[in-house]
Amino acid sequence: MDAPSLVPSIESPATPDAASDQDEIESFAARRKRLQIRRKQARRSSRWTALILVLFAFNVAPVGARSEVVRFFPQTASLFAAVGLPVNLRNLKFENMRISKETQEGLSSLVVEGNIVSVSNRPSEVPRLRFAARDAAGQEVYTAASLAREKNLNSAAALSRHPIMRSM
Repeated sequence: MDAPSLVPSIESPATPDAASDQDEIESFAARRKRLQIRRKQARRSSRWTALILVLFAFNVAPVGARSEVVRFFPQTASLFAAVGLPVNLRNLKFENMRISKETQEGLSSLVVEGNIVSVSNRPSEVPRLRFAARDAAGQEVYTAASLAREKNLNSAAALSRHPIMRSM
């Protein structure tokens, strides 16, 4: 009867195996703790990143949509112009302006001539033009209104040199 038993013997586990199990449990807990700390730090840094991106977007959005900002808050036009980002809501520009004084039938008149140019890709409406003469103190002493020859300007079109204002 030298044959080994078919039923395994019931013996308590050896001491070295129990110690390695204990080490594995402790190392698993330590790894888990380190992973939790890493995740917490990543969450904290991602919150800061999100906050910075949101603040950046709130600062960039008014610059990108400055025409709309100036349309609702006209006083901001001078602020944008001061930082080098002027706003032109009408999409019109005056070029080659010339002021001269003429006399016709004994009456002297002030003639303002120049080109009105569309700076938009779309047709632009030319509004009624208002001119004012100011004294040395900056007070308006005379005002006049004038209509342009054309009511609308196509993209990149210009009203050629013509008297814009003739009065006084």
